[in-house]
Amino acid sequence: MPLAFVDGLVGAFFQPFSVAVVVSILLSLLIAFLLIPALAALFFTKLPKHRESGRLTQGYIKLLRGAIARKWIVLTLAVALLAGSAGFAGVIGKSFLPSEPSDELLVRLELPATAMLEQTDEMVRAAEAQLKSREEIRYVQVFAGQSNAVKAMQQSKSGNNTAELAVGLRDVDERSGVRGDLEQSLNKLVQDKYPSGKVTVKRTEKRRPPVRRQRRGHALRRQYA
Repeated sequence: MPLAFVDGLVGAFFQPFSVAVVVSILLSLLIAFLLIPALAALFFTKLPKHRESGRLTQGYIKLLRGAIARKWIVLTLAVALLAGSAGFAGVIGKSFLPSEPSDELLVRLELPATAMLEQTDEMVRAAEAQLKSREEIRYVQVFAGQSNAVKAMQQSKSGNNTAELAVGLRDVDERSGVRGDLEQSLNKLVQDKYPSGKVTVKRTEKRRPPVRRQRRGHALRRQYA
């Protein structure tokens, strides 16, 4: 039932499912209390003689009586299992859709706060040229500045002194080895000119949203007429 009140994409997916489950359980409860006893009294007028319970049933009854007689031990064991399950909270995934390894690395370049956009652009162009010269890199996309479009594409706080580069690799298995090499070489490139500059390279698990293209102008009606 709580899933019916979840917002966002997860709520849109699971709200009809949660309502269907709740309604079906309530209907099955009504059938179990009202319809099944009436049908049983109608059709099972002659019942077979009671047979002795099998070994499985006898074993279950014996186990159940032992648990009831030692209820504090059973309660302590249940609490211990519940507390132990909390240790798996960091291991079990929590995302709605499982993430898959991507062939893309995210390079974040951060210059001193006093750096102008022209200086950031110059540094980004040098980093882009160095990245494109490597054989294991397939493409490089640059997002620099603080316009609304760039803010939508960047994954961190943006400004005139920051830029992000999406680096696509030819092989996803090369991420671990290339990541440290890129971070070291790009930090050397940036810090030779800006000692307080910093470059970080992160793995990405989700692909960036598709590029949206908009055309505006007074001549559009005439063009599509």
